[in-house]
Amino acid sequence: MKTKNLNWWNSLSQQWQRAFSTVVLNKKETEEPTETEIEDILNLKVLRIVGPQGPYANFTEELSDLSGLSDLKHLEILIFTFHKIKGLRELEYHKKLQKLYVNNNEIESLAGIENLANLEELYCHINSISDLKPLENLLNLSDLYCSDNKIDAFNGLSEKQTKLKVVHAMPNTNIGPKQIRQLEDLNIFCK
Repeated sequence: MKTKNLNWWNSLSQQWQRAFSTVVLNKKETEEPTETEIEDILNLKVLRIVGPQGPYANFTEELSDLSGLSDLKHLEILIFTFHKIKGLRELEYHKKLQKLYVNNNEIESLAGIENLANLEELYCHINSISDLKPLENLLNLSDLYCSDNKIDAFNGLSEKQTKLKVVHAMPNTNIGPKQIRQLEDLNIFCK
């Protein structure tokens, strides 16, 4: 077990090692973590990494991928804002994830979260997302913030999502009366 954890740590990019050292362990990046500290990282339930441009930033770099999260399978809440990520593929096996905050990034696609059945809250505003289709099986979704994207339809939202009552989608330059009626037909209010 010890070797496996250390191998995981050594496989991380330097940027991710710095992120975990700074944000989770409150250590200088030159200090190597202990086995217990690595185990604590791997068992995190909540992780908040806010890039330097964000309010209450806790990391001085903008991360460009989610590779460091691949083995953090216990995450329930992830706040990963004000970075430069383009996608969410690395999250596809995070089945315990309930709240996902990935606003203020460069996300082009929500692909990778299709099977996160426990996801209740998704904050993905201020990105470059054009399609909500990956959300169609997320039946526990109750809060969706997707304003300031490139969305032109609400494909992926349906009457099966009974917990979803309000979608915060405005402004979105490609949303008009037709798309808003589409939501209203599902008894979902668009803000």
